[in-house]
Amino acid sequence: MTSKTRQLQALNTFKPYAVFYRTGGQIEKFHFINGWGASVANHDGSYGGDEGLYELAEINPNGHIVDDSIKGYLTFAEVDCYLREISEY
Repeated sequence: MTSKTRQLQALNTFKPYAVFYRTGGQIEKFHFINGWGASVANHDGSYGGDEGLYELAEINPNGHIVDDSIKGYLTFAEVDCYLREISEY
């Protein structure tokens, strides 16, 4: 199995510390021991939410969204890979 294949078969590796319910879905918040975090959205107003896909935004150690980090139309496996990457900064 290649590294790429393993990435696409990612499991739910991380647990959110908070879940907020929105129309058509939810937003999950993650915080890592390195101080960074992420917001993962899947609802009617998120990028890709109406297609069953996810939106992810990085949150810096000061608690602010990194503006150019917002990624939409992500699969579940892609979200898991991005969360792993952020947790290892």
